[in-house]
Amino acid sequence: MDVEEVGGWQIGARLGSGGFGQVFEASKAGGPRCVAKFVPKLPGAQRELLFAGMANVRNVVPVLETLETEEHHVLIMPRANRSLSDQLRVGTAFDDSLEALVDIATALVDMDGNIVHRDLKPDNVLLYQDHWCLADFGISRYVEASTATDTFKDSMSAFYAAPEQWRLERATSATDIYAFGIVAWELFGGRRPFLGTTREELREMHLHSIPESLQISPRLAALIDECLYKAAGARPSAANVLARLQSITSEPSSTARTRLATANLAVVAERAQAAEEASRAVTEAERRTALFGVSQLAHSRFSDQLKSVIEADAPSAAVRSRDGATWTAQLGSASIGISEPFPFDGVSWGGEEGPVFDVIAVSTISIVLEASQHGWDGRSHSLYYCDAQIEGQYGWFELAFMSSPFYGGGRASRVPFALDPGDDAAKALRRGMDVVQLAWGPSKVGAEEEAAFVERWIDWFALASQSELREPTRMPEQFHVDPWRQ
Repeated sequence: MDVEEVGGWQIGARLGSGGFGQVFEASKAGGPRCVAKFVPKLPGAQRELLFAGMANVRNVVPVLETLETEEHHVLIMPRANRSLSDQLRVGTAFDDSLEALVDIATALVDMDGNIVHRDLKPDNVLLYQDHWCLADFGISRYVEASTATDTFKDSMSAFYAAPEQWRLERATSATDIYAFGIVAWELFGGRRPFLGTTREELREMHLHSIPESLQISPRLAALIDECLYKAAGARPSAANVLARLQSITSEPSSTARTRLATANLAVVAERAQAAEEASRAVTEAERRTALFGVSQLAHSRFSDQLKSVIEADAPSAAVRSRDGATWTAQLGSASIGISEPFPFDGVSWGGEEGPVFDVIAVSTISIVLEASQHGWDGRSHSLYYCDAQIEGQYGWFELAFMSSPFYGGGRASRVPFALDPGDDAAKALRRGMDVVQLAWGPSKVGAEEEAAFVERWIDWFALASQSELREPTRMPEQFHVDPWRQ
């Protein structure tokens, strides 16, 4: 940046930069040592967001003057002695760690319910006038309000971001408490609690991992652990944090109090474990919901392709929507239809364990004969949106089932037939013989396979409409693939 002077302030060497701006030396004749922070003007974000609500908050680095250039808001602030990040880099014991936490908690108390910092970290905690004070007070709120925040999508401080920030949920006062817990753990642990090397690793850790309890005063360890609960609503309030910190600093310990605090720490650890499991459940539900949305789009693609071919080549076919079906088509003595996909939870296979692959969504495609031939009225195939071939790679797969000839029992009206995920399907999808056997697939129904899928089903539909479709006496082995991943 080539700015040398703003509003009478001489801009000197760059001192550092963060996700939301750059900091430079700033001086004015006869004035104190200061810094100038240049914050880009973002479309949709109002300047007032940088300053609103700060007047009555203790332990905040003040803004002495506000200026503007064509592209930036410029905040003139006093130059602090050092940052908490500088203190941590020294690598020696920090005897005033507890006092620093009290100072930060004091600011959080004044902010609670009104202002959220959103980016609390050691770089933004500065020693000013013998107190550890928060800086960059309104920057993240200003950026959050911008209509161009995608430009700053990597500016979240990954080592300190709360689970709700990783999920792109609204930040609250509890978000600052989580970051406070990370800073506190770092002060007493000598390192950050989560040491992932990529954003993906850090996201997984913040969402699901529980840092080890520090070998410090049980009362302080329990407080830090509570601040790091995954569920925002379970974290203590700023006032509770400050009161407990002040109690720890002012009251002498005793054997009984230490024993009680140790017992409390064990309870906190149990709750943290429960919170981790709940967080994993939320993340898994989000994953499955997202995949189900993708499955619906992919399903509509090959379903619409099949329907469009029927409408083009058999214009006399009656094509209509029906409850529970994407569409059905009637031609002569036969009808064909595909059901709407429905989500599957991945675990409800009945009394038996399911296959090794993960099923997200289920649909059925069927051809039904109007005049049943000796009790046989057509065929149905299952469509599973799953990762049947390669773990973690999802797509639609076509499967069909049949009754084993080695077992007695009633004869199915459709051969082969469809099965939703359940006990019978699970038995068929495992190795070995059982009452129900796999008759077809799983064969993929992807972009490359759509043409063959459509061709096969319109051929069967054409035969069925002329009463020429016959019950198969043998399943075509060329379509049968091993459903068990090695």
